[in-house]
Amino acid sequence: MSDHITLSKRAIDQCSLEGLLQFVSWSESARFFDQPAGREHYRLLAFLASRLPAGSRIIDTGGSQSFNSIALTYNPSVHVHVITKELKKTTAFRPPNLHSISNLGSLADFSLMVLDLDGHDGIEERRVLDAACRAGFCGVVLVHGIRLSQGMHSFWEGVPTGSWSKMDVTRCGHWSGTGLLIQKSSPLSFSFSDTDEYADKENYVTVAPSPEAWKQHPNYLIMRHYSTYIRGASYDIGCNHGACTLLLEEFPEVTRIVGIDLNAEALAVARDIRGDPSSHRVPIEFMQANIMTLPMRDETADFVMSLHTLEHIYPHDAEAVVAEIFRVLKPGAHFLISIPHDHAFPDPCHVAFYKVPSLTTLMKGAGFQVIECLHDMRWHEKDLLTGVFRKPVAPKIL
Repeated sequence: MSDHITLSKRAIDQCSLEGLLQFVSWSESARFFDQPAGREHYRLLAFLASRLPAGSRIIDTGGSQSFNSIALTYNPSVHVHVITKELKKTTAFRPPNLHSISNLGSLADFSLMVLDLDGHDGIEERRVLDAACRAGFCGVVLVHGIRLSQGMHSFWEGVPTGSWSKMDVTRCGHWSGTGLLIQKSSPLSFSFSDTDEYADKENYVTVAPSPEAWKQHPNYLIMRHYSTYIRGASYDIGCNHGACTLLLEEFPEVTRIVGIDLNAEALAVARDIRGDPSSHRVPIEFMQANIMTLPMRDETADFVMSLHTLEHIYPHDAEAVVAEIFRVLKPGAHFLISIPHDHAFPDPCHVAFYKVPSLTTLMKGAGFQVIECLHDMRWHEKDLLTGVFRKPVAPKIL
């Protein structure tokens, strides 16, 4: 087994838990296998266990009525230790590689810990994580429920990055938020297999695909407010049905418009709304592309906007998206962004949440200068996070 684990939603979904049914009390069988937790959380645990080297030791903190522990025994060559006085919801016999312990003890030789505690308040999670570190744990922690409550969100955000790497793996886990905390000294590393999960997640067309209808939308009001920056070759990143993309034509200094999205269905709607390309003042093109690898040459854009897109990008991919936008912008050109502020608009497709400090940090990390970034309450749709960022002009060398 490799020390690098590639996370693939398709491979996770193929993990069959049928062989573990014998260890679950009959009254709980349906919930364990057929409902969302079985399809999401438990299959991820089984997948992770299956990718660990033979002889690896896993510690389960004892939540979820022992279901976590049973799922982890999916790989018979690993040893699963659960901290509990009683293995609830199990039959009279258990998997041979499942062991119960009464306390943490020494954890120096454990590879994986599952932190899934009843209550999910973030306080107990912090206590257990600290205790595990004191017990010598230097592996990977799977944290369940990182988006389930403000307490869990604060716990996740508060984990120090000096000794831990954080990876949000909700796309492969449970809707309530699944995260991996990876000790810098751990030999294990993780990556996603590809980006095609975005195609599955974003296979929809947003409402009211009409430029005229969208003239009442805050997106257009924001565009007008920052019209001084809209000029030349203008790119709309994550354009969906293209209504706002087409509205760029109204700005007199715009000379070319390109809308980019991964969603083929939405782009078909956009091209239909556009109609005959020759009927427009400027060239308008819609391109299907992954926004982490934009199909444009360096420094070709005079303006880039991205409206209600970044919240759909998993945090581990956000730097790549912003770096691509920085790459295609000309020096001195501007990037306009507007997204929901933090958790303002609940949506199962929203996977990243930003406030002013976190958004400015992301942009500065890519090299942008901050022109403006604010918790935007100016429009009829409140609780937006809006910013304008500039690609610096390199100083002249005399």
